[in-house]
Amino acid sequence: MKRTYASGAEKLKKSFIQSTKSDSFFGPASVTPPETAAAEPPSQDASQNTDYPSSTQTAGSNDDQTLLVEQEHDDEDPTAETGEGDVREKAPFTETDPGCWPEHISHSQRFQNVGTTHSHTPGSSKSNTHRANMDSWRQLEKRVKTQWNDVMKRLIAVVCHLAEPNLAFRGHNSNLHETNNGNFLGVVELLAEFDPVMSEHVRRAETKEIADHYLGKTTQNELITLIGDKTVEAIIQGVKQSHYYSVIMDCTPDAAHIEQLSVTLCFVKCQIGAGATVGEHFVGFLPVLDTSGAGLTDVFLKHLEKLGLDVEKCRGQAYDNGSNMQGKNSGVQKRVLDINKKALFMPCASHSLNLVIVDAAKATVESVSFFGVLQRLYTIFSSSTQRWEIFKTNVPQMTLKAISNTETASAARGLEQEITSWKLLLTVIIWFNILHEVHRVSKLLQSPQVGIDVLQYEVGHVLKFLKEYRENGLSSAQTDARDIAEEMEMPMVFPTTRGRKPKRQFPYEPQNLDPSNSDTRGKVQERSTSEHFKLMETFHGLFGFISRREEMKRAVETYTLKESCANVEKPLGDVDAEDLVCEISAAVTAAPAKETAGLQILSYIYRNNLVELYPNLSIALRLMTTVPVTVASGERSFSRLKLIKTHLRSTMLQERLSALAQISIEHEVTKSLDKDELIRAFSALKHRRVDF
Repeated sequence: MKRTYASGAEKLKKSFIQSTKSDSFFGPASVTPPETAAAEPPSQDASQNTDYPSSTQTAGSNDDQTLLVEQEHDDEDPTAETGEGDVREKAPFTETDPGCWPEHISHSQRFQNVGTTHSHTPGSSKSNTHRANMDSWRQLEKRVKTQWNDVMKRLIAVVCHLAEPNLAFRGHNSNLHETNNGNFLGVVELLAEFDPVMSEHVRRAETKEIADHYLGKTTQNELITLIGDKTVEAIIQGVKQSHYYSVIMDCTPDAAHIEQLSVTLCFVKCQIGAGATVGEHFVGFLPVLDTSGAGLTDVFLKHLEKLGLDVEKCRGQAYDNGSNMQGKNSGVQKRVLDINKKALFMPCASHSLNLVIVDAAKATVESVSFFGVLQRLYTIFSSSTQRWEIFKTNVPQMTLKAISNTETASAARGLEQEITSWKLLLTVIIWFNILHEVHRVSKLLQSPQVGIDVLQYEVGHVLKFLKEYRENGLSSAQTDARDIAEEMEMPMVFPTTRGRKPKRQFPYEPQNLDPSNSDTRGKVQERSTSEHFKLMETFHGLFGFISRREEMKRAVETYTLKESCANVEKPLGDVDAEDLVCEISAAVTAAPAKETAGLQILSYIYRNNLVELYPNLSIALRLMTTVPVTVASGERSFSRLKLIKTHLRSTMLQERLSALAQISIEHEVTKSLDKDELIRAFSALKHRRVDF
């Protein structure tokens, strides 16, 4: 017995005709299930050939949905001899119901035909069996994807949890429930004890029910790199929305003796209705082979190109006082200025202030001897645990760091004589007063929210204090030291020493100066101060008139506002001087009295949606607040570098190092990332067996 079927083209043609005639996607007609059709008697007009009955049908639908089977009797068919072929139940063959298809049709052909008819023909949905199977398939697919999404969310959370405190991921082996298998697998095992999702995943991984468990080192590296890249993308998106940005760069060697260039971007986050804040965000460590100005500039420009940032949008540079960074002829700031004249250079104020103190410490023999005594004191006490306990008992609020580790008993006796001298006591009091004032300002300047107005005021206050202390500080220090000397029964006599003429340490120092002369020391200190803060004064002269509300008002009253606005327009060209004059004049009287600083006025403009009224003023304030005053953010990134790349992890690849540092430093940005988006990006990295 043989069966013949209509061609595939005819079936598709009939399906297409039926879909155009139906009132809805599924059509008004319905196909009777095979069990019901077999039980019902055939209709007289169901087909022209009454020897081959078909299922019950509605008008206009059965001809298109049911494929009639022609049965031919063969002499060699065993059923023909027994007569079974005449009484065999002739079930209909409907192309939309795979359960009624002949057995010789393969599984792949069934699946392909079901997918085609279900997607393009309304009749495919008339089969209850098909619809039930498709619903079961969709539910199963949804459960599988949900399960894998839940697993990946937990793995991403584990990566972020370990990367934020700079913990190591892997151990000596990579097997579950074994000792020394690392923090990553350890946290996964801990989650499996309380979380049913992770417990089931670990069970399937151990029993090898799944080939890909995504707990290995390759997946760890992929997740670390992905999260780090997405964190950078989120930061760059904010930079592009801000339109202007500044760069902070600094270098340091790591545990593998590779010079690492830290890159930090500073920009103003402005949002209508929310206000404006200044943000400094780390965007990666870059390995550097050539530490010259040309080499550092080339690495920096390539990184900007990789991030998709335009160097023409850079409005500020902040580096330390190294010659390769701030050099006037071939430093990084000069090379960037040659490319973009609007990228103003601002040396680190904290670093400049420290250099002033260093110059002062090297200016006299007494200062050099004083710090040498402190180093020797630490060496004496740290070389013995008993002496260190005595030191902590008597000096509980002081901590010292090691400088050297060579000292003898005879040197200790000589040190005893020095620390009980009147000269050392007086020097301690003088340097305590100086360093206390400098330390306060240095800590204040490390905040990203500090602007040029605070910098000018605080640094000016310190410089004024140093000048006054140079004139009158000795008498006040002697008064304080006299009380201590009388209590210690110390003779208040200065030792007599032979004077010397030191070599010049800096080009701005005059020759043949007598360090014992107070006037000479004052000239050296004054020249050092003016040299280090010369650029700061230049920058304040450019934006100082809009740094505070009082400065704006003063510029209006003294009729210098027009000239100051022209000075801003000339080097930058981002504002119109005439419009800026009108906007500042209006903002002085319209802005609330409590909004005093430039950043507060900018935040007031965006919080109240007044950008259209003050477009040039908002741009000028953004330019002023975009330029950082210190490189403290770059220095802080070095602390994370030392914690991540230790001597035990010195073989870490550069990509992994930069990504771990990115997650650790910018953990707030990382927490704001969408985990579902991370999972989709992880799935799209390469072809995977699991579809997330």
